[in-house]
Amino acid sequence: MRVENCIYPPFISFQLILEKGLQWLIKSVSASKGLIAILNPFNHQIQTQVSFGFSPEEKQQEQVFLKEMLQKGKILPKIQEDGFIFIPIKDRDQIEGIIGIYLPPSKISKEILSFLSSFADFLANLIHSFFLSSQKKYSNANFPYLIGKTLVMQELFSLINKVAGTDMPVLISGEPGTGKQLVATAIHYNSHRKNGPFIKLNCAALSPDLLEKELFGDETGPGKLELTHQGTLVLCDIEALPLKTQAKLLSALQDKILYRQDTYKCVKIDVRIIAVTTQNLAKLVESHQFRQDLYYWLNVFPIYLPPLRKRRADIVPLTTHFLKVASEKYNKPIKGISATAMNTLIQHHWPGNVKELQNCIERAVLVCDEEIIQSYHLPSSLRNQPSPTSLNALIENLEKSLIIEALKQHRGKQKSAAAYLGISPRVLNYKLQKYKIDADIFK
Repeated sequence: MRVENCIYPPFISFQLILEKGLQWLIKSVSASKGLIAILNPFNHQIQTQVSFGFSPEEKQQEQVFLKEMLQKGKILPKIQEDGFIFIPIKDRDQIEGIIGIYLPPSKISKEILSFLSSFADFLANLIHSFFLSSQKKYSNANFPYLIGKTLVMQELFSLINKVAGTDMPVLISGEPGTGKQLVATAIHYNSHRKNGPFIKLNCAALSPDLLEKELFGDETGPGKLELTHQGTLVLCDIEALPLKTQAKLLSALQDKILYRQDTYKCVKIDVRIIAVTTQNLAKLVESHQFRQDLYYWLNVFPIYLPPLRKRRADIVPLTTHFLKVASEKYNKPIKGISATAMNTLIQHHWPGNVKELQNCIERAVLVCDEEIIQSYHLPSSLRNQPSPTSLNALIENLEKSLIIEALKQHRGKQKSAAAYLGISPRVLNYKLQKYKIDADIFK
């Protein structure tokens, strides 16, 4: 039986629902492009969550337009002359988001508008259930070492809060450096097992024989399963478990009994398992490299950590945090980071994710002998960009740095930043589009 034909996982991400919903909506009304933007209840900023059919330039323009509509309090729904329809997503007259659909003016009808309004009502209920009904739970107050203000991180905080109080197995996946072990730690220390053992075992770091000994123990002593009784066992790189060991592990977890070969006795175990992987276990099941039954047992509550490049708005708060920690660690009186250096961090692809960013900031603190970290304090791999070869390019780089510095000082407030720079908000909006600067990441 193929994995994709099974009803797993039972927990579907908010982002995936929006993507599938928008695809269905575009197909239903024969639209050429569309978007769904949500008002983040945590920072009250409009953020486009999903979009289809837009060029990068159009995405930037629509984002600016959406912000202006909310700031000016324009009445919705709104139909533009070019056929772009904006429908509000409301809950009791409070705007929670916007649906944007492009249709040729000749195809716009009362039936279409009524259909879009019904879909907006559905989304309003969905948003309420995901974000607003339990807003206090969408906080990282219980695990402050997990940092992020994007909606995807708010959803992650919610999932941790929901699963921590249970004994469900959790499968955490994501690229290296995304913070999977931090999530495992947050789950344990916010559970009723927090006073019990918390043990991590890297399955990829040991040979098959030594790994089995570490898990199940032998005549020299008990293994991790027995030592973690009434606690949490984190199995890192779970995909590295040999198939034979997988079968033995599943049997022990299902029966809650461990057979000790050295004493010929059965030992009761009460262990919560959190599995961590960088791989797609479903594909490994298909290729018979991972047991299907163990995969289903572990995949009761899956949590996926997105790469840093998919949540660039979190780079600024993460950088601020790592800078503070490293400055205290090395007793360096560093007050901040320059706009040029911050822009370099924001533009970087971050293949090593949050861990790479942390290492980068720690290195910068070590080599910096000034009060402000400059771009030349960053690793050369981040700074190896083509140098400007013309006067216009030099001027543009300077202008971009000044805009970023203004946004930093005024916490992303465009009106205040424009006044600081001596230009109008309209001109600043144009510059933000030109240089592809997202003001929200400085809030």
